[in-house]
Amino acid sequence: MAASGVLQLARELVFPSACRLCANPAEPGMPICEACLSRMEFINARCDICGESFAAGNTEHVCGDCSLDRPDFEKARAWVKFQDPVISIVHRFKYQHGFYFVDWMVTGMVDVFRRGFAEEKFDVIIPVPLHWMRLLTRGYNQALILARPLSRKLKIPIAPGALVRAINNPPQVGLSRSQRRENMKKVFAVKNKKIVAGKKILLIDDVITTGATVSEAAKVLVKAGAETVSVLAFGRA
Repeated sequence: MAASGVLQLARELVFPSACRLCANPAEPGMPICEACLSRMEFINARCDICGESFAAGNTEHVCGDCSLDRPDFEKARAWVKFQDPVISIVHRFKYQHGFYFVDWMVTGMVDVFRRGFAEEKFDVIIPVPLHWMRLLTRGYNQALILARPLSRKLKIPIAPGALVRAINNPPQVGLSRSQRRENMKKVFAVKNKKIVAGKKILLIDDVITTGATVSEAAKVLVKAGAETVSVLAFGRA
């Protein structure tokens, strides 16, 4: 066994892995235990466009919302349904520097990418940006934290400064679907059109709820000349 392997084994014997949610024992290298993992709902049946999960056995391919009002992105995919304990994971990652979840989150997102975008050839990855005031308060952009390792693993260049949040709009939490869409209007702006013009863009975010945020971002990118915009996220409401 290599020296690094011996050290890892010794570390696990002395300091065994513990679940970051409930503190019960977890597999080496895993931030959560099997019990917490079993409570998660991984998305298999979904809308072909927005990626919203369907109930098991549902044979529909496009949800009612997308049939009536198609979003501005080509399609969106996410790994897990946004419900407990995923809500707790995202909250810790987003607001409490829970970076110990990142490798695991990215691994799942890569798997979804390979299944959901197998035929796609993207030119650039763009994380959904935060307004500079919110970034200053939080200290980091969770979408960028996910986008950097995704860029390396998927071998797609990243352009974190191409899209900016020009307006510090109120948080979306607690708003209805229509209110969320209204709240996102004119929020984004393209800083460098040369980066997006004629490109197939993969937009990254931590969670998709109603899709208002990523749809508005996609609209702005397409208006700036992007050929297509698709979305990859960790969770989907």
